[in-house]
Amino acid sequence: MAAIQLSDNLIDAAKTAAKAMHRSTPKQIEHWALLGKAVEETQDISAVKLAKFEDIIGRYSETFRILSE
Repeated sequence: MAAIQLSDNLIDAAKTAAKAMHRSTPKQIEHWALLGKAVEETQDISAVKLAKFEDIIGRYSETFRILSE
């Protein structure tokens, strides 16, 4: 396990949340880190999907224009 430096504010917030959620303070911080990782991964996936969608729209824009007439 690696030692890391965390702000006092984060540790205090984690202590409060940990108590309410019946977790230890380190487990609460780990929980928050995992949630943050999941959010970033979801954003990355969404960005890839959007880029693919925009690419499809670009390739077929003339077809869509004709069909909409």
